[in-house]
Amino acid sequence: MSGQSMPQAAQYGRQMEEDMLNAQTTEGINALSARVARLKNITIEISNEVRSQNVMLDEMDETIDRTNNLVGSAISRIRVFSRSKHASQFMYVMGLVFFLFLFLYFISFKK
Repeated sequence: MSGQSMPQAAQYGRQMEEDMLNAQTTEGINALSARVARLKNITIEISNEVRSQNVMLDEMDETIDRTNNLVGSAISRIRVFSRSKHASQFMYVMGLVFFLFLFLYFISFKK
C-alpha cells in the first residue's frame, strides 16, 4: 500500500500546485482586466475632451474669420473715406474732440 500512496501523494501535490498556479493566473488576469478597464475609461475621457476642444477650436476659427472680415471691411471703408475730399476736415474735428476729452479728463482728476 505504501507504494500506491506515494503516487497518489505526488499526484495530490501536483494538483495542489496546479490549483495554486491557476489561482495566481486568475488573479493576474483579473488585475490585468481591471487595468485595461481603467485605461479604456481614460481613453474615452481623453477622446471626449479632444472632441470638446475641437468644437471650441472650430468656433474660435469661425469667430476669427468673422472678425477678420469685419476688420477688412472697416479698413476698406477707411481707405475709401480717406480718399474723399472731406477726410481731412473730419480728421481735424476728430483730433479736436480727442484733445477736448483729454483736457476734460485731466481737469476732472486735478480736483
